[in-house]
Amino acid sequence: MQLNARIEVFAKPQDSMRDVIKQRFEVQKKYLLTGQDLWNIDAHIGDGRIQSLTNARTIYDFVVNELSYSFDRVEKGNKR
Repeated sequence: MQLNARIEVFAKPQDSMRDVIKQRFEVQKKYLLTGQDLWNIDAHIGDGRIQSLTNARTIYDFVVNELSYSFDRVEKGNKR
């Protein structure tokens, strides 16, 4: 099997893709911001900070600035 392909990388989203990106984000937002068995966020949904997550940038900023990660379990060698 042989594949010949061409890739284009843009510094900013193409205008023709802007609506597609917004639609995809709306679909993803429904399941990414919904509590699940291993990721229970239901208790935090009423938090104004969570409600203000309206686009990829605000979600990224929230994760980077507000969340922390504990390395305790990694250092102890715990596995799933």
